[in-house]
Amino acid sequence: MTSYPEGFHTRAVRREPLRVALSSTDPLAQRNHIELTTLAGRLFEVWPRDMAPGFYDTVVSACRAAGFEPRLDEQAAGNTVWGNLARGRGVALINASLAEQMPRGISLVTLAEPPATLTYDAVWHQDERPLIQRSLQAAAQLAGEAGWL
Repeated sequence: MTSYPEGFHTRAVRREPLRVALSSTDPLAQRNHIELTTLAGRLFEVWPRDMAPGFYDTVVSACRAAGFEPRLDEQAAGNTVWGNLARGRGVALINASLAEQMPRGISLVTLAEPPATLTYDAVWHQDERPLIQRSLQAAAQLAGEAGWL
């Protein structure tokens, strides 16, 4: 869970399961699901924490909850991560909604129970509350219609 300075508020607007992304040539890519503990000792491709602190913290927390400390490659970012995965260098946990955008050579496999989930939060400063209220209402309506929460 990411913490914010005093005066900031958050509200969850979407929850999404994470999937295992790995090279299509990896033997694990043929499975229907993967236990997260199976990935202990593997290199995890992850965007640096300063680029995506909530995502980073979710990946690390999921691994720790599964009983291991992930080996992280924090030097890769953006397309470098996809290239590394396609070449068989490491694995990644990514949000399931990216399934339609996977580059060639990468497979997504469902995590076995318990699933890891990424939560998207709206974040605002208390002084902006009147400006954000309509956005929060729209986000709540969309989340309800799409089944995101």
